[in-house]
Amino acid sequence: LGERQRRLKSLPDRVRAHLKVHFTEACRLHEIARGTGASVRVMTDAFKREHGCTIHQYVSLLRLRAAVRLLIESDLKIASICETVGWYSQADFYRHFRRFAAVSPAVARSDRSSAQDVLRQLDEWLGARGLTA
Repeated sequence: LGERQRRLKSLPDRVRAHLKVHFTEACRLHEIARGTGASVRVMTDAFKREHGCTIHQYVSLLRLRAAVRLLIESDLKIASICETVGWYSQADFYRHFRRFAAVSPAVARSDRSSAQDVLRQLDEWLGARGLTA
């Protein structure tokens, strides 16, 4: 492989590593691209080609996964969980949660098996795309 091809091949890995650490922060593509040494278009195209999802989808799922773990393991209020994992709109959090899990965060919290099912589904979705939380 040429230098450019090697750099492009490792780009999704660099994006994934960055997002695993910074998923609770605002996800601005131009800042991620700058941190990975690529343009936004090259970075987003490479990530989607490699993983079959967008960077924003990945960030949302990392946040959902962290939120479900906090629903299970903590007594934090749902509003606090939203903020802790990077959602500053509780409505956005609920919309993403219900879209993925088909239950509300409150139901997932009160029914541990539902929450565990959501975690399993998230891990399967991520794993099928070569992504890990």
